[in-house]
Amino acid sequence: MSFRLQTAEPVPEGIRRIAAEQIADAVQELTDQRSNRHKAIHSARQRCKRVRAVLRLVRADLGGRYSEENRRFRDIARQLSDVRDAEAVIEAVDKLYADCKNQREIDLLRAVRRMLTARRAQILASEKGLDTRVAEVVTALREAGEEVTSWPLSKPDFDLLEPGIQEAYAGTRKAFFAAYCEPSNVRFHEARKRIKYHWYHMRIVHNIWPEMLRAYRRSLKRLSDRLGDDHDLTVMRAIVLEHTNAFSDARDLRDTLSLVERRRTQFRAQAHVLGRRVFAEKPACFRRRLAQYWEAWHEETHPPTEGEFSEVDQRAVA
Repeated sequence: MSFRLQTAEPVPEGIRRIAAEQIADAVQELTDQRSNRHKAIHSARQRCKRVRAVLRLVRADLGGRYSEENRRFRDIARQLSDVRDAEAVIEAVDKLYADCKNQREIDLLRAVRRMLTARRAQILASEKGLDTRVAEVVTALREAGEEVTSWPLSKPDFDLLEPGIQEAYAGTRKAFFAAYCEPSNVRFHEARKRIKYHWYHMRIVHNIWPEMLRAYRRSLKRLSDRLGDDHDLTVMRAIVLEHTNAFSDARDLRDTLSLVERRRTQFRAQAHVLGRRVFAEKPACFRRRLAQYWEAWHEETHPPTEGEFSEVDQRAVA
């Protein structure tokens, strides 16, 4: 169906459906002989992340089962090496051309791109036993898919989602501001990962108010992209320092690193402005606002009787 809860769909059933569909789609992509193998692998890894986001959303209800399932999908994804990571740093270089101030900087980036392209070719050539690993992952995914129906989800409606939504928003908000209070590559990468999980959660509840959440999700996506660009440049910088022989002299290396750092500073500044808007609300207020959206959504399809209106409004002002 889609990566979102549907009108009148029992929430536990909807959560299981969303997870099962992601698993089934990953299996289909990995077993499709017509598909590009590395694109299918990248997609399967992304689907594992989505399932882990679903698990985080209902963590309170899953209890001890959460750790087991989260570890399962983390390990499945780790079995798949991702050439996409090597391609991402090349794309990061391509984005830097527009920021070059002169021909010399363009020439420096071209040298970096040649080195990164050669590195990607080496990674592709070194991948042995990939078919075997993919087959093992497909088996593991099928087993995981069969167990989704046994996930112990018992709370109804928004009660199942509420703790996870508030916890994820609070953790994401804290990680984002912590990255700017004490900047480090690790902190910024952690903030970006949490933002992606929060973004997935907002996709799941999209239908409670599509117009509002569509705009919010777009802001989250832009924020994730800016921090993702920063991360790609961080990775690129580390690779450059491992391949200093790609430069004719120390000055070329220094100027290349300076160009990278200049762009990273811009990405982080853009993300800071956007993040202050996205996370302006305190976690409890955010949770209560979405609870209000949820009740209004269900009122659209199940209008309360005249006597029930007062009960709804009393809960709203409580």
